[in-house]
Amino acid sequence: MLEYGRWYEPGVLPSQVSRGTPQECHKNATLLTVEGDSLICCEGYALFTNASAPRLHAWVTDGEGRVIDNTWPQSGVA
Repeated sequence: MLEYGRWYEPGVLPSQVSRGTPQECHKNATLLTVEGDSLICCEGYALFTNASAPRLHAWVTDGEGRVIDNTWPQSGVA
């Protein structure tokens, strides 16, 4: 992670993307990549604003570094 990892800033969920099932980020990210062949699945760690430690998480990017995360609550990202 330290050598190859990258920091992503959270973004607003695009209106055409449906919210995924809570607590199933890996499944939600995988389904998004199947639906949109230009999306890239990412895995790493994410932080809630009130969390003391990072959590293992999965999301997708659009290939230009913009995050699309249909699992994480929009009000809870840092």
